[in-house]
This record gives sequence, structure tokens and C-alpha cells, in this order.
Amino acid sequence: MKIVNNASKLILTTLIISLVSCGVSKPFQEFDLKSSFTEMMTETENLEVCLPPIIKSSLPLGENVTLSLEELESSIATLPPLAWEKAEELPFPENSDPRIELINPRSRSLTLWFRVQEQSTISFWTYSLETQKWNAVASPSKVDHYFFDSESQLWFIVEGNVELQFYKIDQAENKLKEMLIIDASKLNNRILDFAYSPDHSLWVIMSNPTTLNQILVNLDLQTGKVTDHVTLSEYIIGVDTDEKGNVFSLNNKGVVERFNPKAKTVSYTYLSPKSSYWNAGETEFFFTETGQVYLNDLAWFENDDYSSNLHLIFRSTVFVTQTDDGSGSFVWESPEPQAETEDGRIWYKSMRGLAWHQPETGEWCMFTSAKSNIVKDSQGNLWIIYDNALYMLPASETSKQE
Repeated sequence: MKIVNNASKLILTTLIISLVSCGVSKPFQEFDLKSSFTEMMTETENLEVCLPPIIKSSLPLGENVTLSLEELESSIATLPPLAWEKAEELPFPENSDPRIELINPRSRSLTLWFRVQEQSTISFWTYSLETQKWNAVASPSKVDHYFFDSESQLWFIVEGNVELQFYKIDQAENKLKEMLIIDASKLNNRILDFAYSPDHSLWVIMSNPTTLNQILVNLDLQTGKVTDHVTLSEYIIGVDTDEKGNVFSLNNKGVVERFNPKAKTVSYTYLSPKSSYWNAGETEFFFTETGQVYLNDLAWFENDDYSSNLHLIFRSTVFVTQTDDGSGSFVWESPEPQAETEDGRIWYKSMRGLAWHQPETGEWCMFTSAKSNIVKDSQGNLWIIYDNALYMLPASETSKQE
């Protein structure tokens, strides 16, 4: 036994010496605030550049929180998407200070959609990746909600005191078509959140006029019929549907309900009661192509008809940021997952910037300070907006390494 142990130690020592002599490459490095981007690109070459956390060890609470110089620099640092290709300048004048949102459609295509807000005016645009042409999309003068149906048609919802109006774009003629008008009282005059279902209905979170709880109802887009949906809790805070029409809702007690409308079956997934920060920010479901359901950066579980084991995710402190209410306080944000790539990475949007997570290694990287949605086209390329321009990460950069 001693001979075997000594031999093992000798082999291990040899391996360590070899690694030290050869050097161990890092998959990414943190963004150095004091070095220029030119120096960074020269030094790092193909390595990913990442913004460091503002605060690394503990989250300060209270009104009299002060930042060190390093933390202050980190909080205001900007970082372009260095590994991405600048593809197209946006056609909107910067002096008008428009709020431009890249829309994530239900299905992938070679058309990018945009929502543009200039003061009180909202417009919608498309950009064809095949023809490189921009087109203005017909839309109502007032838009409260919008969504894509299963045929990638864009719908608009206009809320009024008396009725709710539903419009769809006739893309062939670029004209609005009125599809449905319902009594606003059916949804208590306001839609809090909703998700489109492939059976041509909406699952809507509305306020119960009697109890003021947030309940879940189903709205048939063909007939306008509203049907109550019974859940474990009378306070629903999030809802979404997968491509098969299964309905996922999250209540204020941390229980996820998965409802299969065809089979009329229900399964539940219970979030850890110790994860009291699970509702820090908007609750977003994300469905991977390999059959997992992600809840922000908090947890994931298998998308099946049975109560699945919950996997808690080790979160990153890079999402600790200052709130935008002027109070100077901090929040550990739960970012929104928006895309998945072939190499297994999940891509997130947050208040501070955009990041990716590699579940296989546990790595996190905030690769840009861009405030943009992340859209994946039908060829697997990723698209974002930064500094009034479109940037693209080719699918070849995120392909699975053999």
C-alpha cells in the first residue's frame, strides 16, 4: 500500500510541475478599470472580458451606505460587447433620446423587431437580416401590451375604462386589424401580467375586485370568454407557457404550478424556503431546448408532468447593483434569462448589464454594460443593442466544442 501511495504522490507531483511550467489558461478575466480597451484586447486576445462585482463579500443595507473609490468606479463602468461584431447603426436620431427595445419574439426568424419610444410616442419597427432593410410597423397610437402569437403575428392590447381592444397586424398590407373587443370589467380593467398559449388564448394575472388578490384566468382570443383557473394560492405573481401549451404560474409562497390543459394534470415544484431572496425583481420563466425550466438565476427543474427535483443555482454577486430610485441603496437583482446557446450557456439581462452563465462549470461573466434584450435568430446568432447600434455574436462563437 505504501508503494502505491508513494507512486501516486510522484505522479501527482509531476502533473502539478507540468501545469505550473506550461501555465494554466483562464476562460475569462475581469475587466480592469484602469487599462484601456486597446491594451485589454492586446493582452487578452481571445479571452472573455468581464465586469467585476461592485461589492464582492457582503451586501450593505441602510441609507448611509458609502462606496470605496474602487466600488464607485465599478458601479459606473461601461464595457462594450468586445467579442461581438457591430452589424448596423440604428436609424433613430440619438438627439431625440429614444428608448429602443429589441423585442424577443416567440419563435426565431431572420427578422428583428423593435419598440421605440420617443417621449409619449411609441412605434414599432422591423429589420430584415436578409435584405438589411428597416420598416415601420402599423400600430395603435396607444399600446399597453403586445405579444406574438404562434404564427409570429404581432398583437396589440389597448386598455380602456370601458373596454379592452385587441389588434393584429396584417403583415402583407402593414395594416391594423381589430380582432377582439371585450368588457374591461371582465379583467378588472387591467392586465397585470399575461402569457400567450398556442391554443390561441391568454393566461392573464388580474386583480380580484373583491379580495384584491392576484388571480389567474384564461382569455379565449376567439370568443372573448374569460374562465377562472383554480390554483393553490390566490396570489399569483408570475405566469408563462411553453411551446406545448403547458402553463407555469408562481405564487407568493414560492410554489410553481405546472398545468397541462390537454391532460388536465397539475404538478408542483416547491422553491426552497431558505431562498428568501427568490422574488428580488421580476419573476421570469425560461424554457431551454433540452427540457429545463429556469426561474431567473435562482433555480431550475425538469419540464415534465411530475413534481421535479429543484436545482438551486449558485448566484453571482456581479448582479449586486445600486437601485435607480436615487436612494443609493443596493439590490441583489435576479436577472432575466433570455437565450440559450449550443455550448450550454444561458444568457441573462440585468439592470447593470448582460451576462452569461455556464452551468457545466458554474462560471458567470458580465460581458457588457449594455441595457438590451438578447435575441437569438433562426441561424443561432445572438443580437443586442449597444450605443445606438446592433451587435451580433455569430453562432460559430457559441457552437459546442468537440
